[in-house]
Amino acid sequence: MPKMQQELFLPILSNLEKLFESKKDYDVIIKAGDDDDQKEIYAHSNILSCQSDYFDTAFSSNWAEKIDGKYVFNKPNISPHIFEIIIRYLYCGQLDLNVNNGPDISKLLVATGELGLDTLGEYIQEFLIKQNDPIGILEVAFQHENFTTLRGYGLEAICQDPYILFGTDKILSLPAQILESLLKRDDLVLDEIEGTNKIVGGYNPLDWEGSGIFKDTQDSFVYIFNDYRDINRGKIGRVTDASHALICNHQWGPIFGYNYDIAMYPDSQNNKWYSKPNSYPNINIPGSFEIDDYEAFQVVKK
Repeated sequence: MPKMQQELFLPILSNLEKLFESKKDYDVIIKAGDDDDQKEIYAHSNILSCQSDYFDTAFSSNWAEKIDGKYVFNKPNISPHIFEIIIRYLYCGQLDLNVNNGPDISKLLVATGELGLDTLGEYIQEFLIKQNDPIGILEVAFQHENFTTLRGYGLEAICQDPYILFGTDKILSLPAQILESLLKRDDLVLDEIEGTNKIVGGYNPLDWEGSGIFKDTQDSFVYIFNDYRDINRGKIGRVTDASHALICNHQWGPIFGYNYDIAMYPDSQNNKWYSKPNSYPNINIPGSFEIDDYEAFQVVKK
């Protein structure tokens, strides 16, 4: 944009920002955040309606609650800080992602998906791609179905350089749906990782408290990577007997399945494990094997 045109636009944008900050003649109240961190944000329906289809639909269809002549939105799942960034952007196009940290940018992207701000969402996705963190990108991308640009980049980046994921312990804490998406791709080429050619494991969506009682879930699965050089030999087996999906006690440790689809020999001194398919499909995990080490990771949603 020519400098002269910029000089014409800047005062207008500045005045709109002042209008937002002054709260003069506002007719929209947005209650952002939960009980511990809630704040009322004031805005003007005509500006929000012009800038966002989400708000335009809310105002025109009487979907938004109206109290004493003012529209009231309750948004406990979007923090006040994130909502103020979005509203300021809608007023004056002001947004500097470089001053926000990673978690804030992730939350901002998720909020744009909820509010239908596709242009802003695409801009944030492009910014994240430039940060070159494929695993972090995938963890954000799978939070909303509209983040296709981000999801495609993350999957392709790991397929091009699998060591990003498979050469670290990050694979053990990767959400199940991301791991499954990687396994379904036909362009994942894996180089051999030094000292390792197999990984056996499972996903537990519940917990590993050691009561010795079977846990019921339909979301767990076991998996095996036989050879990093051939992803077609990587397999997932989803639970078939949900009532005996998981169990854990202090002697045996974590166990998948009723007949112990994956289990460690009790009090094993040689890291010996075994597998007898029962509650999960037979995906050709060795009946008996020794391991170098095993770890249990908890995936926490933020």
